[in-house]
Amino acid sequence: MAKRTTTGLIQELDLGNIRPSDVAQSTLRLLGYPYSLENYPMFVDILNSPYTRRLMRSGRQVSKTITLAADILTEGTTHPHLPMIYANASSKQTSAFYNI
Repeated sequence: MAKRTTTGLIQELDLGNIRPSDVAQSTLRLLGYPYSLENYPMFVDILNSPYTRRLMRSGRQVSKTITLAADILTEGTTHPHLPMIYANASSKQTSAFYNI
């Protein structure tokens, strides 16, 4: 069975124009505030991508890690029992990721 993305699940359930980025922004909170992509339009396409593998290449401090966390949470909440692994080159970066 092929892995379904959140985009594929939304299409399969015929939920209309709901996108994974909409799910993330309506359900997630960051530091007590609603998660927003208003200042990060370049990451909307990342969250809404139909592909199971994606590559982000950008400068420092532009919210790549937060976007990755939002993607993992959105995928995890829309796909029960979905195995996910977050791997990083350093334990410091991994620790920072889990403390978001």
